[in-house]
Amino acid sequence: MPTIDEVTQQELRHDISRRLGDMIATGVATATSVSSLTDTKNLLVTTADRLIGARMFLYAGEGYALGADSERYISANTTAGAVSISPNWTTTPDVTTYYEVHRKWRVQEYNTAIHNAIRADAEFHISGPESDMYAITRNALRNGLFTDIDTDGDAEFWTESAATIYAVAAIPPELIGSTVEVKVVIWTIWTTAVKITLSDGTTSDTDTHGGSGWEELTASITVADATLEITLTIEILGGASFATTAKETTIRRRGPCSFKLVSNTGVTMYIDSAYMPHGLPMREYDLNKNFFTVHDVAFGKHETTAPQWEHLNPWEWEVVPGHERVRHVLRLVGDLPTPDRVIRVDGMTLPWLPSSDTSDTGVIGVNIELITQTVMRALIQYRGEWSRAEEVSYWEFRRDQRIMLPDGSRSVGAI
Repeated sequence: MPTIDEVTQQELRHDISRRLGDMIATGVATATSVSSLTDTKNLLVTTADRLIGARMFLYAGEGYALGADSERYISANTTAGAVSISPNWTTTPDVTTYYEVHRKWRVQEYNTAIHNAIRADAEFHISGPESDMYAITRNALRNGLFTDIDTDGDAEFWTESAATIYAVAAIPPELIGSTVEVKVVIWTIWTTAVKITLSDGTTSDTDTHGGSGWEELTASITVADATLEITLTIEILGGASFATTAKETTIRRRGPCSFKLVSNTGVTMYIDSAYMPHGLPMREYDLNKNFFTVHDVAFGKHETTAPQWEHLNPWEWEVVPGHERVRHVLRLVGDLPTPDRVIRVDGMTLPWLPSSDTSDTGVIGVNIELITQTVMRALIQYRGEWSRAEEVSYWEFRRDQRIMLPDGSRSVGAI
């Protein structure tokens, strides 16, 4: 489940009060008057007047009003589910009225604790934990599917020389010292007549076609220091030139077309695709859908007094708007910094706290479990019933909730 989820203040309050053993009853009225409310299903008790001193709050239907105006003390109750309240209701409820009964804390105390927890937690829960990670299928070789071939049989970004074609790929700095592999899908029935070579000018690797039709040839090298480019060469051995070069749409393997080349010696090959992946991972993090804009993404150490932030380049991150998914998604491309980092997302968002406009049922975006634990801690501390063991357990839980991937990182927000 993502860190930030949608919930109403009412749902949070009901869940928290149940965990605290303070949800005495909740339900819908079956009969009412200006000074009473009856529920013959959920207010049944074995002892009359057992509920005296508890508070009844009307949270929906006739008589509901957010605040103290909907809350009354219970002055008496019967075993059949009828309760008398004091003072009288301002607006008499009816059978559409939903209520809840608490004894330890008032509804306003629950709501205030929820608001405070959300405000306190907002700065480091702008984004959720990593929700997906996968390799980008980007090709370092331009026109690797040979879709761009003109009427003269020239493939864009590929150069012909004798019976050879080659393409040059730029190498990003993060691949220095890494192994780069190229895969080329080729058709030919001429044994050991077609060869590929991958080279960075210092190191090279080759693979030769076996002549069995469609084959995937592979070559790999470890990129040397200061390398800026890698060259892939595809060659028809023994040929002096190409007699035919053309785009072929019927003979292909996986791509939309292939590149047909025939040497002056009569050897024919079809190149379906040439693929040299960058191998950079992509990571996705769920964002609070109330983000209106995102201006900057940075990494840093939250624990330090003055964090040193490493700002990502604009091409290293993107945000997919929530209209395409359930919520906004922050995508990070490439290798992330070392563990024990935090992700800072700078942007603008809309207010995300309950208000009088959205009332008790307005949807808010929070880390439900973390907010619940924070509210419970605040309410119990207020009554002086919070133990040292509970305090340690709470902070361990809070620390775990903050953790994101890579290991140890947490989201923090300056908005």
